Amino acid sequence: MDSVADAVDAVKGATHIVVVIPHQFIQHLLDTIHGHTMPSARAISLIKGIGISNQGMTTMTQIIHRTLAIP
Repeated sequence: MDSVADAVDAVKGATHIVVVIPHQFIQHLLDTIHGHTMPSARAISLIKGIGISNQGMTTMTQIIHRTLAIP
């Protein structure tokens, strides 16, 4: 296992993605890695907080799954 600074390199070929960043940065990270994750990858979120919009409240896990289209 190697550590890498580039998010896209970090998720290439990954079967599990553990997300541990401040919630303010989640959308930028997801936009960056979108299209580079395996369709069968699983995301695990350790982010506290919720997203609030006109549609209501959304957990960070829901945002991750919706944006990346992964289970």
